[in-house]
Amino acid sequence: MRAVKRACAALVMLLALAGCTSSKPGASTSSNSSKTATPSSPSVPLVQNSLPASVANQPAVRKNITQTGCAAVDGGWSAKGTATNSSSRKVTYKLTVYFTTTQATVLDFAQASVVVAPGKTVPWSVSKKFLAQPTMNCALVGVAAS
Repeated sequence: MRAVKRACAALVMLLALAGCTSSKPGASTSSNSSKTATPSSPSVPLVQNSLPASVANQPAVRKNITQTGCAAVDGGWSAKGTATNSSSRKVTYKLTVYFTTTQATVLDFAQASVVVAPGKTVPWSVSKKFLAQPTMNCALVGVAAS
């Protein structure tokens, strides 16, 4: 009986020591299995439309485009501004605006082609109907000229 008690005591000590091993740096040794509850529906709507695979962007051309507004419209959001052409030939600008939440999640986008005669400045605007948040940002992510 005494031998069984010693064997049990030795086993308890061995198991206790096994719980005190070191681990690799950065590895978690916590045995806490609590999890954060995940809501059944996201608080931010998913993107309603596929985003473009690539967005034309020419940083040197951006100086000719200004964005002067970003506002809610009935059923969506819009952005507006001006496009200036200081060259001696007609220019067509392609603009891409992402409509994002205040945490920078892109919900949708809009694109516009703006033709500007030499030496002129013209207004531009884009809008999109989508399930928007009460507060949004309009990010002019692409400006290209041809």
